[in-house]
Amino acid sequence: MFFLLRVQNKCLFHNVYPQYFYMRPIFEKSMVKLSLADKISLYRIFAAPFLILAIVLRYRELFIALFVISIITDLFDGLLARFLRQESPLGWWLDNVGDFFTFLAALLSLVAFQREFLTAHSFGVSVIVIGLLAQVLVGYWKTKTVMRIHTLLAKTASSLQIIFLLTLFLKGYFGLLFFITAISTVLANIEEIIIFAKYGKVNPNVKGIFWMKGKDGLR
Repeated sequence: MFFLLRVQNKCLFHNVYPQYFYMRPIFEKSMVKLSLADKISLYRIFAAPFLILAIVLRYRELFIALFVISIITDLFDGLLARFLRQESPLGWWLDNVGDFFTFLAALLSLVAFQREFLTAHSFGVSVIVIGLLAQVLVGYWKTKTVMRIHTLLAKTASSLQIIFLLTLFLKGYFGLLFFITAISTVLANIEEIIIFAKYGKVNPNVKGIFWMKGKDGLR
């Protein structure tokens, strides 16, 4: 895996993050030695098949345990990258891929373990999924890359999604929490769609649309 990343570093960087082409030397250096934050993000990518396998085999407790570990790594990779000053285009890409696979596994877990909830609240879940897909498509249309923006609203929505999913599995359905989670997720997706549509290529770590005119907004 590491050899493949090193061999394909030039085309991977240019195709996945062309807007950061001026940072190519940093990216190529990161290919030689993955940072600690990158390795943590990489764990989520490698863990995704095991999450899906646990779902297919109906190992509910194993899935919950692996999911919690993936979530913990998601919380720490960004913090470590900023604290150790190890942020890089590769790190952003790995984080996005890890988030996507973890979200996919979470969605599949609802189909396998929470079908009653999914049937009863199919509209709300569909709105969340469609909003995410719309955000990804608009982002790709404007930037030619698949990326998410780590706005404050997006972080809040992600945290609520995690809390709701764990509550659903461990304690059962809580209607108010689902409503708040759905609303925050829709608002976060709308904000990201507006940012991409209006500004195109942006700093993935911008706090939100009201910070776009600041030094941390545009790239």
